[in-house]
Amino acid sequence: MDGFDLYERHPRTSQRQFCFPALVVQVFAIVVFILVAVTCTPKLTRGILDQYLEKEYRTHKCPQNKAEWKDREREFKCPEINKAHVYHCVLNSEKTELVEVCAPVVNIQGGRCTAFDFSGQTIQESSTSCGNTCPNMYKSSEAYLCKNLYL
Repeated sequence: MDGFDLYERHPRTSQRQFCFPALVVQVFAIVVFILVAVTCTPKLTRGILDQYLEKEYRTHKCPQNKAEWKDREREFKCPEINKAHVYHCVLNSEKTELVEVCAPVVNIQGGRCTAFDFSGQTIQESSTSCGNTCPNMYKSSEAYLCKNLYL
């Protein structure tokens, strides 16, 4: 294995000394690149998701009718971010504030409120009933049908 010997004889002293062939340097560079990619990529992609894919804003009031909803939907531009996502104005999963998000549509049943789960980044039925303010079944993107709920 003449070509892969990691040691070579020094021309004047005839002692064997370690040498760095190009292959070793390339392997080292690849390992460093992989380590940097593995440690930095999650932080970078999370930032991109937060800013672009899972657009989310806190708000004090949701649109109260279809016309207001359509106006806000145009301003939010969810399909430009992800074609499968549409505008939503719903409760957060703790039911402590209203949020505007881009997410896929979910069917909501049983008169439940619509909520956004930040950990799973998904729209879901709230665990609490919204009483008579919501239809028995509606699309999450039509939460304005729940009268006076998302104020």
